[in-house]
Amino acid sequence: MAQKFLLALLSVSLQSSHALQLPSHRVVVPSTAASRAPAPCMVDKEKLMGEVGGVEQLLQKIDGRTARQILYGVFALGSAAGLSTALPELVSVASGANVDVGLGEAFAGVVVDGLTLGACVLGFKIDSGEAVAEAEVEAKSAGIPTASTLDVSGLGIELLDESGKRRPAATVGELQEAAQRAIIILAGPGAWVKECVKSARFVSEVFTSGDVLIVPVPVDGAGAAAGGDAKGFGAGSAWTDAAFVALPAAADEAAWRAGVGGELAEAKRQGADVSLQGIALAIDATGKVAQRRLGMPEWRPFVTTLRPNRFDNTEVRRAKARIG
Repeated sequence: MAQKFLLALLSVSLQSSHALQLPSHRVVVPSTAASRAPAPCMVDKEKLMGEVGGVEQLLQKIDGRTARQILYGVFALGSAAGLSTALPELVSVASGANVDVGLGEAFAGVVVDGLTLGACVLGFKIDSGEAVAEAEVEAKSAGIPTASTLDVSGLGIELLDESGKRRPAATVGELQEAAQRAIIILAGPGAWVKECVKSARFVSEVFTSGDVLIVPVPVDGAGAAAGGDAKGFGAGSAWTDAAFVALPAAADEAAWRAGVGGELAEAKRQGADVSLQGIALAIDATGKVAQRRLGMPEWRPFVTTLRPNRFDNTEVRRAKARIG
């Protein structure tokens, strides 16, 4: 909608510039060899409409809202620069100080630049509003609540130490206060949680670079340690033996399940099927739920957008475009 809106306004503004041809005012000056009559306002309508068509094709090839918003900014800057020249020129022509440009042409230039700038501003606002609305609709249609009261700051976790053993670390709140780390909670059926963790291990470098921990929380009791010292979920399991995987502290497992249970219940209430898959809850360094997603995330863009300050700008832009 924002894309069509911008193109429509650009077309109207260009057509307006063709229609707004005012008769040139002849200024009587001493006849000299250098003096000449005001230039008529000549606008090549076909050429201008062709340029609009080229812009339309360009926008259609752009994938991602961020890229469109960049174009809005580029066009807006160009229009603002044009206005900075067109307005003084119009004043100069109207006062008779400039006879090289017709009054109609000068006025049309101001109109075109003004309409283009306005179109860019309105298009950006519409596009941004659509992004927020689409995010809420997508979340609701997927059964994900758009607001959360989840608070895991007081719950404990266990980290893998240098010797390869699980050791109680601290509560999530203490860890985030000390190290400003973000966490991603995987809540759902044990089999689904296990597959998510295993897939995350293929891109473990992303979690290391982003300083992000995964906390797997199965709500059905499945997927617990198969052999080994099964003091808690996944304890002793090879698929959880990664530095970025933080297991719920054994003493707090019930509290972890109760906490994420509310999120799953709300998702189910909104129509999501959480019997075979769960939700990923991204908790930022301040302890707030920053993202939520039904099903297994695409890890690289998911982590990159959660911790953009830990990655270069190119990768962040690519991740945002990927997520949409």
